Amino acid sequence: MSIIRQDLSTKDWTIFALKRSKRPSDFKKVKVNKAVKGYERNCPFCKGNEHMTPKEILTVKDGKQWLVRVVPNKFPALEPKGVCGYKINRHITGPYLSIDGVGRHEVIIESPDHDDNLCNMELYQVERVMQVYRKRFIELSTNKDYQLIVIFRNHGRRAGTSLEHPHSQLVATPFVPGFIRVNYMNQKI
Repeated sequence: MSIIRQDLSTKDWTIFALKRSKRPSDFKKVKVNKAVKGYERNCPFCKGNEHMTPKEILTVKDGKQWLVRVVPNKFPALEPKGVCGYKINRHITGPYLSIDGVGRHEVIIESPDHDDNLCNMELYQVERVMQVYRKRFIELSTNKDYQLIVIFRNHGRRAGTSLEHPHSQLVATPFVPGFIRVNYMNQKI
């Protein structure tokens, strides 16, 4: 179970998510030539390996072939209410104000092709990914428990990604970080 704690001095919130340490990594193994271009046998995001991910939340298809998939993150920083008995409620943990790790953490698989990349996609493919971002953002913004929805994309080991396959992540949190709140308030003046 993850927990969200408020820093005593800055009042910023930090997510502690132990499940995240169990993520697989494409970067630990030695690379070998692939038998099929665009496919990696052990990649959970490749076409044909759908059984390796949680059940889809959203799928964009062309006939029977999926083009973009959204799945719950298998190693989430935050989990929806009802999972592991989470509920949004503030409590004291030692000296810290804490919130149970409630929220959403989704993976947006941008292409069935392992070797594809957003920067090399055709414009219509990028538009399709952006439409999925928008659809998920709008749907989750109706949930009043989520105060902030962030969509981000890591690329490469140094950026923190654990899998090479083109994907983005969506995180919906029950709090707004202080630096975002301050920037927002400064713009309203």
